[in-house]
Amino acid sequence: MLTGDVFTTGLWATLNMTRESEAVTAPDSELALYRARLLRTYRKFEGLYRGRVEKPGAPWPVDLNVYLDEAVIDGMRLPILRGRYRRLDNDDPDSIGAVDMLVELVYDGCKPELIMTGIPRDGGKGNPGFGRMRYAPMFEVMPNGRRRLTGEMTDHRGLQGPMNLESER
Repeated sequence: MLTGDVFTTGLWATLNMTRESEAVTAPDSELALYRARLLRTYRKFEGLYRGRVEKPGAPWPVDLNVYLDEAVIDGMRLPILRGRYRRLDNDDPDSIGAVDMLVELVYDGCKPELIMTGIPRDGGKGNPGFGRMRYAPMFEVMPNGRRRLTGEMTDHRGLQGPMNLESER
């Protein structure tokens, strides 16, 4: 049995818990609820965003597709977020101008932040910029219903500048 008090700026609650099972994993119903909660949360961020990296003297247009995928985490198949960044002023934005990204959702207080890190191609070989791109935008929903991502874009050369993106819908 676990007994204790929960404090924030004063006594908030008294907690009494008893272990009901020796099982290490949650029951299937708990896993289904967890998956549904993750899907509901992640779908808020899904979509195509367009905008610019505002590098002083040399800005460029980009788009970022944030989408749902699945991965096995601690033996459980769970939804995750991924992204695909494309620099649109390149001759071939779908190859040399593209970076696939892992997306991590973090809440800083009540505001969501998406931490996006490039996935290395060819096991980390090739273009040295791939795999070291990082974008940590703040997320907001605007009055017109569109979503906005604002943050700083960094790659292997260092800070490139602010990147401001807005959703298509």
